[in-house]
Amino acid sequence: MPKGDKFELISLHGRGRAECLRMMLIIAGHPFIDMRFNLRQWHDFKRREKLSEDTKLPLLRVNDKKLIVGASEIGRFLALNLGFYGTSSIEQAEIEEIISEIESLQSGLTPIIRTTLAKNFSQKTAYWNEYKEKTLNPVLEQLTQKLDNKNYFLGNRV
Repeated sequence: MPKGDKFELISLHGRGRAECLRMMLIIAGHPFIDMRFNLRQWHDFKRREKLSEDTKLPLLRVNDKKLIVGASEIGRFLALNLGFYGTSSIEQAEIEEIISEIESLQSGLTPIIRTTLAKNFSQKTAYWNEYKEKTLNPVLEQLTQKLDNKNYFLGNRV
């Protein structure tokens, strides 16, 4: 990817799913505009940019034209274009397997997020403990075995 490509990463305040995208850009040394909104600013932005109401964050605008929506889609685009997507189709398939394992964690977080937003902290703790035991820990164990005391899942670089 030419260094001249202009990237604008759009997300909510905080780290969330956009944080790994920021790290990819920083590790690659690729400059980008880091635009973070609160919810009100996000709704105003969607209206101003004529985005559909169901558009989700994060967004990546490339060269003021192309708009990529969603952390996974942006991550794949950046990985491919910044040199983080393996050196062969076999490595890319292995990367996709790891992405799939990590993505499987997302759906189980919904009850935890809802109870946190509702400030029902005792219920949040119960959901979190169940999530850790049944969902998070098994995936982390699989990934730890796959890493097998190496620094990287594949090869010898990020």
